[in-house]
Amino acid sequence: MKYSTLAAAAVGFTLFAASARADDAILRRDKNGKEATVAGTIVEESPAGIKVKTGKDIVLVPTDDILTVGYGLKDIDIIEFGTPYGKEQQALGLTGEDRKKGLAEALTLYEALQKRLKAAPNAERFIAYRMAMTAVELAKDDATKTQAAIAALNKYRTSNSGGWEIVPATRTLAHLLEDAGQADAARQAYEELAANPRAASARLRAAERIGEAA
Repeated sequence: MKYSTLAAAAVGFTLFAASARADDAILRRDKNGKEATVAGTIVEESPAGIKVKTGKDIVLVPTDDILTVGYGLKDIDIIEFGTPYGKEQQALGLTGEDRKKGLAEALTLYEALQKRLKAAPNAERFIAYRMAMTAVELAKDDATKTQAAIAALNKYRTSNSGGWEIVPATRTLAHLLEDAGQADAARQAYEELAANPRAASARLRAAERIGEAA
């Protein structure tokens, strides 16, 4: 998944702020590639995407269109929940030591937030995913952290096979493994995704990637 620049991240959180009265909000790409917010109540999350009740309708936001998720929680408002992600996105718009420092700060914010989410499993799972993806970004600046990023993604996948994040987490892991010359391990990751009974919509893409990893 490619992430927004600093300016786009700011726009995204303006959208979240506008949706703050809703229970939940998803920042997504629309069919034209532009950012849009779907606000309402999340009723189901799976490898296929997130189903959101908006008024009388239930909308499925496909996994590939999801940029980030804001959960309307009892003790954490949607803006506070999104603060670590905003910090992460800011860091991705920087370079050098500023980027490293920003990512480290985002990771610290994620860790602190995660401790407050024990009663909200979907939100906790999402934050664990963002922590693993932040580890991947840190590894881009320091190759010695690549194995730690791979371990973080593997740990995440084995504990969270039912959420939408399993698809981008697996793709990211496979890319890291391929870049590290571990084609067999990358192939195994794709095969595990393809075998996931809840990831039917991702099977074709996984099969295509398995061919590339062979």
